[in-house]
Amino acid sequence: MSVDPRVEDAFAILYADTHGRIVRYAARRGATDPADVAQGVFQLAWRAARDGVPVTLGWLVGAADSLLPAADLGIDRRVLRMRFWDKLSITEIATVTGESRTAVVRHLNAARRVPGEPNPLPEVDAPLNPRAWDELRVLVPRAAASLEKAPRRRKRLSTPVRVGLVVVVLAVITMIAIAPRMASPDLDRVLDFPFYTSTAALEDASDTIVRGTLTAAADGTGTIDITAVAKGSSATSFTYDTRASSPASALVVGDEYVFLLADGALVNSAQGFYAVRDGSAVPVGTNTVPLSSATLGALGLG
Repeated sequence: MSVDPRVEDAFAILYADTHGRIVRYAARRGATDPADVAQGVFQLAWRAARDGVPVTLGWLVGAADSLLPAADLGIDRRVLRMRFWDKLSITEIATVTGESRTAVVRHLNAARRVPGEPNPLPEVDAPLNPRAWDELRVLVPRAAASLEKAPRRRKRLSTPVRVGLVVVVLAVITMIAIAPRMASPDLDRVLDFPFYTSTAALEDASDTIVRGTLTAAADGTGTIDITAVAKGSSATSFTYDTRASSPASALVVGDEYVFLLADGALVNSAQGFYAVRDGSAVPVGTNTVPLSSATLGALGLG
């Protein structure tokens, strides 16, 4: 089966960034050989990626759970551990548990009554060990060789501390099939994974969709003067990626936008905002995904 080289490259980056996290996750859950569990997880992940399935950190943790003995912790304690032991985001926990983001927050609030537990294996930033490299070479030989030769900044997935590691979506083939006009992503520059290829997926991933004027943007925080809300609460501020290569650098203070937020941040750098022009929401840059008529109607746009 022929696989798009960009899918292999994206998988290699995801592997390099998350392999250690999956090993430590399995170790915290009492696995006899956590490295064996991680090997099984990434074999499943590569099969899924070849089929166009978006593989995220939450997906990987869920796969690890399927390979580990079931533990009856109770949902509150389980969510608490994933949030504070494993450093998963609300969205990632929702992916693992199958719960909604609202339900995850509710469980976290309830978990305040759960006695605290010391983390047996804190998260650390460590390079791949020789065994992990060998397993990656078996899965994606060309991409593994390319990653080994790359400068160190490319071996590590640069991510804002506020959200931990950004997970790389591996649905490039699906994206190309659904949106052929979309520019091919450059893996050295893309800061907007996961990139959503349909209106439903993009809006489902957003817990807040609002219309308003950008009144300030500095040090990674933007402020909005809200004029309409289509989903969620009237969030008046958000965080964004400040790097010059981020699509969010196109935001202009004083201009009107539709903002799509998740966990208080742009849902991703390229699709988290639409320029409001002549009563319409206009996608910016490489984004070609339109907003739904229901959302546009709620925001007073055509």
